[in-house]
Amino acid sequence: MSTVLVKPSRPEPLRRSPRRIVVIVGWVVGVCWIGLLCAFIAREPPPGASSAQALASAAAEAVSTGDAQQLQRLLGGQAADGYAQRLIDKVGLGAGVQVQGRLVQGAGDPQVVLSAASAAVCLPWNTVQEDGRWLLDAVPTVGSAACSA
Repeated sequence: MSTVLVKPSRPEPLRRSPRRIVVIVGWVVGVCWIGLLCAFIAREPPPGASSAQALASAAAEAVSTGDAQQLQRLLGGQAADGYAQRLIDKVGLGAGVQVQGRLVQGAGDPQVVLSAASAAVCLPWNTVQEDGRWLLDAVPTVGSAACSA
């Protein structure tokens, strides 16, 4: 009887084709991109302000600094894209003009009144509450008594 020695075979190394590597890298990049988008969306501040007084302060600061993006986040859902920028351009206060924001209580929700004495500007806004946040109504009130006071 003869003994046959069988040499143990080594497993062949796993060969990865370049195409397969590209597909794997593509999937990893795609998953990372989706995760990054989700993180940015989660970190975006909610629209409006937590209180009517905070809304008045934030609106005054946005108009004073000419920050249309901040003002757009304070406007109600009916405001078109670019509306805040056009409003700031029309008011045309320029840098350095301090805008004051105050609340005026009316029959319903309070009004936010933005005024700049040095520029003779007065913008009264009705406020609305949506999902527990205070927002400016998209259209400033015309002929409000709050500006004559």
